[in-house]
Amino acid sequence: MSVNCILLLGAGFSKNWEGRLARELTNDLMGRLQDNPYLTALLNQMNCEDALVQVQEQYLRTRSDEDERRLHLLQQAISNVFDRMNQHFEGRQFEFSNDISRHLQKLLVRFDAIFTLNQDLLLEIHYRNSNVAIWHGTRWNGYEMPGLRALPLQDPLFRARGKWRPEVPFRSNPNMQPYYKLHGSTGWETTDGQPLLVIGRDKAGTIARTPILHWNYQQFEASLRRRPTRLMVIGYGFGDAHINDTLIEANQNGSLALMYLVQPAGKGILNKFPPGTIPGPQPLLDIPCVECTAPISAAFSTDDMARELMEKIFV
Repeated sequence: MSVNCILLLGAGFSKNWEGRLARELTNDLMGRLQDNPYLTALLNQMNCEDALVQVQEQYLRTRSDEDERRLHLLQQAISNVFDRMNQHFEGRQFEFSNDISRHLQKLLVRFDAIFTLNQDLLLEIHYRNSNVAIWHGTRWNGYEMPGLRALPLQDPLFRARGKWRPEVPFRSNPNMQPYYKLHGSTGWETTDGQPLLVIGRDKAGTIARTPILHWNYQQFEASLRRRPTRLMVIGYGFGDAHINDTLIEANQNGSLALMYLVQPAGKGILNKFPPGTIPGPQPLLDIPCVECTAPISAAFSTDDMARELMEKIFV
């Protein structure tokens, strides 16, 4: 019986190329919005996602010009931070070693599907179908984001400016490795040019209401239901209840056989109870787990044992 091997990425993955984690993103926003005392005070109290939800709800209640201006300022600042992050990725070397046998992309191409919670364009910029040294000899002709159509680039050299729109019917090409963005992307937009990404507390609700995101999430659930499935998780902090519930369900129904957790904190990241409190049931900890605590930059440059441990997911 063949094993279904899938990958789930979180913000900690992009952090290896100096991407921003949630708190760092909030700090960047505070710097950009320092001339607006209301927004900086709000961001000082909560993360940027919760701040955006509060500003949105305030505007919907009042419809005032001031609250509309605050909402526009915050939305534009978030967009600018992601644009700057993507530009930074474009100028970075993706691989940590010149030795092709140690390239991270050699690991990525082996997965049956890649799922990500990240809204940046790191992989869109660097994980290229034209890289013959990576894709040659695999079962794939490259990767695709199923259900999305790439809009023409004004300048092919600037991938950080890439844009995609949903295109029905949603379907995947069996010859292309599927790459699903579960929370949308800074590069996605609706047919009328509006951003298509999930930010805020009601992520599950937004996913359910947005056809392409709902379909993407169905692919995630279906992939986890295949028996047996091995899941590698890189850089996800287990802070999204809808994702955790899907993983727990897959473990409890017996389809999720093993999780490879690539995380410096190891299984400690799964403990959601603060120190000093009485812990209740922690079903995430029931998932059989292989811990890989070495940084990605080391595993794919000098730490051959860490890389070999990660590659055992395919054995």
